[in-house]
Amino acid sequence: MTFIVGRRAWSFWATVLVTMALGMVLIGVVTWDFPGPPIGKVVLFVGVPVALIVASRLWVGFGPDGLSIPGVLGRKRIPAEQVQSVSVAQRQVGTLPPTPSLVPQLHMADGSVRELKVLTEYLFVPGARKGFERGMREVAGTLGKPLVM
Repeated sequence: MTFIVGRRAWSFWATVLVTMALGMVLIGVVTWDFPGPPIGKVVLFVGVPVALIVASRLWVGFGPDGLSIPGVLGRKRIPAEQVQSVSVAQRQVGTLPPTPSLVPQLHMADGSVRELKVLTEYLFVPGARKGFERGMREVAGTLGKPLVM
């Protein structure tokens, strides 16, 4: 699920990694005193921080002045003046059975279309589409651009 908190849209993968980190804490606590290699200590002191650091980068900031998206080194800025509209494309992920997904797209002033793949929503649960569309309406409204469905 994509979560909107303040002026940040947190991706599905960020929530997966945070949930995984919570599971690693449980595993680390349970296996802390197991004989053999220090599995619990490695999970708690390496696995949990790595998962949380990666999750902390998987968000898109939005405001009236534009978008802030994750890049390879740091963050990239997309000014609101360059965006004409926001739309949502539905795709099929090649799993068995195929899983539908929603990908937000930015229609740019130069005629190009940029996909915000970091905010891809996988429709595993029935209510995911409504929440995702509500979040994209908020992003488009904050940018002052129309949302094309």
